Amino acid sequence: MTTEKPMTYAEREVREVVERLETTWNAGDSHGFAAQFAEDADFINVIGTHHHGRADIDAGRRQVFDTIYKGMKVKYSVDGIRFIRADVAAAFVRTRLELHEDETISMQTTMLLTKDDGKWQIVVFQNTGIAQARAQKRWEERK
Repeated sequence: MTTEKPMTYAEREVREVVERLETTWNAGDSHGFAAQFAEDADFINVIGTHHHGRADIDAGRRQVFDTIYKGMKVKYSVDGIRFIRADVAAAFVRTRLELHEDETISMQTTMLLTKDDGKWQIVVFQNTGIAQARAQKRWEERK
């Protein structure tokens, strides 16, 4: 029998930031999405585009919410949280972007968050695409 460790208040607060990201993404709310980030945050999307600062993150999300990701939904699942210090945490998140007609993009998202003035905010956000099964199998066969 395994015993699950109870969630700390700080873990719950970090998870709430991730939940707000999902809620605002699914509402197409770029401003609300960007509000989860520090003013000088860095955001690297799945294709490697680097957005610096909350305003740039907001503009980047607005563009994709109005075009290629319009109406698409995201699901974030926190795999783990590592506290580097009491006010610095790394969150490891499984991301699933639901495209049209049952097609999805899967990503591993890493977020670095800091707590300033009692509020957790993302300072670094990095998406890494997860290879589809066929590509992954070819990669494994090459080893």
